[in-house]
Amino acid sequence: MKNLMTRIQVLWTLLLLPLLVAAQTGPATSKSQDNPDYLNSFQKGREYFFLRIGNLKFILQADQAGTLPAFTWMTFNANIPSQSASKQSALNYTAGNNFSESALQVVIGDVAFTALPFNSQVKWIVEDSVPAVECSWWAGGVRVTEKYSAAQEPNRILRKISLTSADLLGDDSVRIRLTLPKGSFQRTGTGMQSTKPEGNIGITINEKSDKLRVSNWITDEENGELESPLIPLAAGNTVSIETCLSVVFNDDKSMLPKWNDEANHYRKLSTIHADDSLINSLYRSATFALPGMSAGSGRMDAGVFEYGNQWVRDGSNVAMGLIYSGAFESARSLLSYILADLVNDQGTTVIAGGFDAPDREEFDQMGVLMQCLKLFGEWTGDYSLVKEYSKKIIAMVERPLNPVFRDATGMVHNRREFWERTFSDAYELAYQTFMIEGLRDAADLSGILGVPEKAEKWRYEANVFQEAMLAHPTRSLVVDGALIKRRNVAGDVADLTTGRQSGYKNDAPGPTEFSHRLNPDATYALPILFHLVDPSSSLAKKSLDRLESIWNARWTGGGYERYHSSSQIDQPGPWTFGTAFIARAQHEAGMYDRSRRSLQWLHDIQGGNAGAWFEEIPLNRSQVPSSGIVPWASAEVASFVVQQWLGVSIKGDEIQIRPNLYPGDQKVSARLRFREGFIKIDIEQKGKKTYVKVNPAD
Repeated sequence: MKNLMTRIQVLWTLLLLPLLVAAQTGPATSKSQDNPDYLNSFQKGREYFFLRIGNLKFILQADQAGTLPAFTWMTFNANIPSQSASKQSALNYTAGNNFSESALQVVIGDVAFTALPFNSQVKWIVEDSVPAVECSWWAGGVRVTEKYSAAQEPNRILRKISLTSADLLGDDSVRIRLTLPKGSFQRTGTGMQSTKPEGNIGITINEKSDKLRVSNWITDEENGELESPLIPLAAGNTVSIETCLSVVFNDDKSMLPKWNDEANHYRKLSTIHADDSLINSLYRSATFALPGMSAGSGRMDAGVFEYGNQWVRDGSNVAMGLIYSGAFESARSLLSYILADLVNDQGTTVIAGGFDAPDREEFDQMGVLMQCLKLFGEWTGDYSLVKEYSKKIIAMVERPLNPVFRDATGMVHNRREFWERTFSDAYELAYQTFMIEGLRDAADLSGILGVPEKAEKWRYEANVFQEAMLAHPTRSLVVDGALIKRRNVAGDVADLTTGRQSGYKNDAPGPTEFSHRLNPDATYALPILFHLVDPSSSLAKKSLDRLESIWNARWTGGGYERYHSSSQIDQPGPWTFGTAFIARAQHEAGMYDRSRRSLQWLHDIQGGNAGAWFEEIPLNRSQVPSSGIVPWASAEVASFVVQQWLGVSIKGDEIQIRPNLYPGDQKVSARLRFREGFIKIDIEQKGKKTYVKVNPAD
């Protein structure tokens, strides 16, 4: 019996041991060290805030669920997109600890606190005229505020820490503890530095008072900790400490951004202030996030924590969002990189970092790049890239006109579809749509390209595409008064496929279900968005009505699927940028209730607060680790607000404004970057009347 009691006592002690250790070490040593969920890109309540300065891509991870530290950050080389395909490639990643060292610790007495999801919040603010990420949380009775923003110098992030005695009953004192990731540590004159083979990360302290002089800070060079002296905190008072995070990448020291005022690119963003809080919030978050998503060199990860690659279509769409955000320098760098490195002399465009076989090329990429080049010229007045790369651009425009890709119908055809699956040879709706757009934009730019004689030919060919797409007697992409996604070259509608598809995620519909449908498809929205189909027509209405079957198709949280869930090869579930461009078409069609619902969903889901959306919201287990952040979604939101909602477009030197606000009395004040300055637009909507005033802005 005694032996039994001894064994029970030992067992009880072992069960209690983790709790005893946790109680002694305090909240700062959370379970993040052993929690594999930390490295998942998607997690319930998780968002990412992006900042970039110089070559440093700084991603703040904010968790609003679970027991992990609520605010941690990652550092990547923005010039190497493949790095951000995995969190483990971050310069400050430490095996076993993930990024827990990056969490601020506030020490009261002998207990170290860090932000936890249930006592914290994070949001974008404006600090010193630039966007900043503000994280607020509680350490006992002390309210802690951390503010992160891009510094003036390349590769540096400012981190301002404020400690407020908001609920302490009397005077007290606290300490703050900053920790660097594992490496070779050394004390510097103003802080501490961690040296790793890939580069260095340093923390410096701005000495604002004698009591916080760096010489008084305690350094633990074995563990990389920098701890302040005791900071007196009187009841009701606030103490602020300014720190700076600096990063040097050993493999990429020379590729700083090409423009001279790169450190101020955040100060040049366009702004919109409206009575409509939904529009305000979405535009602000998207435009604050976008400049942090691409490098000054133009390189961009099209799917952070997922792809590590770049597409011409993604880059071009993001560049359009940057233009509508006022980030002209970032847009130009992105376009310059696309033209220099992602389009070859034969006019072939890069897909996922490489070139594919002719029957698997993405014909939409020519059209979306031409749209963006024209848009960039209209808003900035800068057509130098069009002139510099004219030979490549002409080759790219004319490549799909080759009989290898085009038949007697006048349409292009191949085996690859817009969402990158491979089927039988067929005509794809999205490809014809972007051929029309690309050819017309190329015709408008033909003089700048140095081939004005081609304008008539390109406009003629665009008309041939449009006529065939909508009215060919046997091959049109209209059936029963609505658009279809795809028609096989043999003439039958590409819709139903059968068989369990191997090589994909086991819990996705493609491998598990026997029958699969391709229709309806989100790309129905594209010809309507670009007015190739009249948005007020019955064809537009019926096509958009059919898309309602992929809203909440197999879930209840809202959002549109990219196509019928049964043919999904990775997961069923809502897609963010697909929902966004559907919303743009809905708004053009006057379906305000639907476009509003789509925007509200984008606002409310994870990513809406940060302006950085997941590509899709995972609805199966296998998709959770690889559901990445796609800049394209942020760009679609910025484009919606300026183009569809404000109704602003530029035609040569003429500014056209056709407001398309939601019904109801409201006011809008916009300051949009245009050419060398800004334009100020004031709109007042009263009942059915809308008043617009346009003036140059300071």
